[in-house]
Amino acid sequence: MTKQPLKKPIVACRLGFLYNKENVLKALIEKSIPKKFEHIASLKDIVDVNIDENKKQDATFPFVCPVSQTEFNGLNRFILLWSCGCAISERAFNETKNIEKNKCLVCHTPFKSSDIVSLNMTPQEQDKIKKEIIQKREEKVRNMILRDNLNRKLRRRKPKRAKREKKMEIKKNIKVSLQKSSM
Repeated sequence: MTKQPLKKPIVACRLGFLYNKENVLKALIEKSIPKKFEHIASLKDIVDVNIDENKKQDATFPFVCPVSQTEFNGLNRFILLWSCGCAISERAFNETKNIEKNKCLVCHTPFKSSDIVSLNMTPQEQDKIKKEIIQKREEKVRNMILRDNLNRKLRRRKPKRAKREKKMEIKKNIKVSLQKSSM
C-alpha cells in the first residue's frame, strides 16, 4: 500500500497481499484506501499474520516459515491460514497436512479449506478473488437494504393493526355494555 518494507505487526488480505498493519489502519480511518485495494473496506477484510522473524544476523529476508525455516523471499510459495493468521511455506504445509488434518501446524487452530490463502497468487487469481469479494459485499449490502425496507414496512403496519384491534375491542365493549343495559 505504501511500498515501505514489512515490519511487524503485519496483516494480510484475501488476495494474499501483506501490509504493515499501521498503514492499513491509518488508511481505513482516513478512508483513503487506494482503488487497487478497494477489497479492504473494514477490519474484517484483513487478518493479523503470525510469521517468524529470521534469526540469522546477516539475513536478506526478514521472515521465515515457522515450521521449515524457509525464507519468505518471494520465490518460495507460502500460504496463510485465515482462521489463525499463521503463514507457512506451502511445501511444509503439503508435506505435513495429513499429520494434523485441518489443524494449523503452528498453533493447532482448526481451519477449513476456504481459510487457505495463497501468498503467491497470479494476477488473474487475484482479480478473480477480488471480484468475488466485491460481489459478496454488494450482495450483502443489497440484502441488508431489503431487510431494512421490510422491517420498516412491518413497523408501519403494527400501529395500523393495533388501532384496528383497539377499535374492535371498543366496539365489543360497547355491545357488551348495551346487552347488559337492555337486560
